[in-house]
Amino acid sequence: MYIGLDMGGTHTDAVIINNKTVVAEAKVPTNHKNFSSSIEQALTQLFFTSKISSSLVTRITFGSTLAINAIVQNKQSPVGLLLGSGPGINPNWFTIGEHSFLTSAKLDHRGIEINPLQRGPLQTCINEWKKNGINTFACVSKFSIRNPKHENDMELVIQKIFEHYTTPVISKGHMLSGSLNFPRRITTAYWNAAVWNIHNKFITSIELVLKKFSINAPTFLLKADGGSIPLALSRSIPIEAIHSGPSASIMGLIALYPTSETCLLLDIGGTTTDISIIVKGKPILSTSGLIIQKKPTLIRALASYSIPLGGDSLVNIQLMDGIPHIKVGPLREGPAMAFDGEHPTFLDCLNILGYAQVGNITKSYDGISLLSKKYNIIPQDIAQSVVYSAQQQLQEGISHLLNEINSKPIHTIEALLENHNVQPTLCIVTGGPASSIKPLLNTILNLPIITPTKYTLVTNAIGAALTKPTAVLELYANTERQVCLVPSLNTQYPIPNSYSLKEACHDASNILKKYLQDITNTTTSPIIDIIEAQEFSTLDMVGKKGKDIRVVCQVRPELEFSLN
Repeated sequence: MYIGLDMGGTHTDAVIINNKTVVAEAKVPTNHKNFSSSIEQALTQLFFTSKISSSLVTRITFGSTLAINAIVQNKQSPVGLLLGSGPGINPNWFTIGEHSFLTSAKLDHRGIEINPLQRGPLQTCINEWKKNGINTFACVSKFSIRNPKHENDMELVIQKIFEHYTTPVISKGHMLSGSLNFPRRITTAYWNAAVWNIHNKFITSIELVLKKFSINAPTFLLKADGGSIPLALSRSIPIEAIHSGPSASIMGLIALYPTSETCLLLDIGGTTTDISIIVKGKPILSTSGLIIQKKPTLIRALASYSIPLGGDSLVNIQLMDGIPHIKVGPLREGPAMAFDGEHPTFLDCLNILGYAQVGNITKSYDGISLLSKKYNIIPQDIAQSVVYSAQQQLQEGISHLLNEINSKPIHTIEALLENHNVQPTLCIVTGGPASSIKPLLNTILNLPIITPTKYTLVTNAIGAALTKPTAVLELYANTERQVCLVPSLNTQYPIPNSYSLKEACHDASNILKKYLQDITNTTTSPIIDIIEAQEFSTLDMVGKKGKDIRVVCQVRPELEFSLN
């Protein structure tokens, strides 16, 4: 018996699934001041409706759009970014945020130290940031996956400065991915730190509620790639949660509507709309990894694109040269006025124009009328301008994702597809405002549009409930130095100089299998895919030959089953 719970910016959705059937569902408002209350309300509804004892739950998986919503609305934590360099590109070209510092630390491409970390200048910088209230840090050294010493040294300096203060948040690049690519590692570590606080607040809320309900079942978090990881483990890698909402939507729709078609999927929430594509019924992996604010990371993710448009997105009117310009979003400041909110929203405009008839429609009119008087514009004209703005954002978002997918090779979770031109033959729209949005989509899409009537409000929770635990692992071997590294596990062991690519693939698969069994506390033997295996001959300065070997393997993201 599985529970799935997805906490969005507007609502928290939950389901209980037993024998391939949804036996209970719940939808409650998300309380941003008290996440625990929303989770508790949702679970209370589930157990009351189903009459099922919490002791019968065998797994509970959580998804959340809180992190992506914070980023979209620019509400993430400020981060102090500390960098170490090496041969090649200037790290300053890839800094993010307002606070960055390039240290003296340098490694070469083999991970051998060129310059040590000078602590004095670093301490001065951190102390200055500390005065400005910064206690969240990202430490990234070039080639740290081959030698994490400098990132670990930076961490020690931070910990020393904060030893009598609030424990700082420290995100280290080598712990997040074993893949090479310095700019992406910077982006990955930065955003891992930036969403740390909101994600850990969410996890703490979950743990408090589960204890109250005496739920002892294994708990997981849905990841960006459509798999899941143990909830406790996600505390240190919250960047995996940034995409868990969109992934929940994709996996949920596949569970509900198995298809062999190429489909455009739209999940319209209160704060954001998630746009995604499935090809022949299979999710697509982003070739650029998880992309945040147009910058790629090293985190595997299903291809999707989120826009700051939802039912609760604020009506935004700005005067430019005395002329009012009307659009919708990106901010959300609570529910629509139709549901006792304080500011007019997209949903209120849909009510006025007749696309929706929900909540207190009189309050929707009252809210738009206030703007009408302030800017001397007819209420219907304001609402229509908001609808045009929404249509434009949807059209641009869909075009952006399709162009991104069609400009590169497609990797589904099962195979590489070449010589492709993805053109959806069907659009599936889900989420609270789905039926109201359908007429707006008819004018911008030349596709059949389906708005499911069953479980449309809890699709994300279904996706979370049915997703299997997964993991990815990178292994590096250098036969000249006779060392093998698994950076993301902080693991290193000796190898003979005769070590081969075949042995590396065997080791990587076994290490990944054991890792997944350890973190899930099971003896399951998952199917492991080798998704990359490379071997390069090397020659050192004195003519000694060797090999550089790289292997990447995965436990494929899958659903437990589709629903009846």
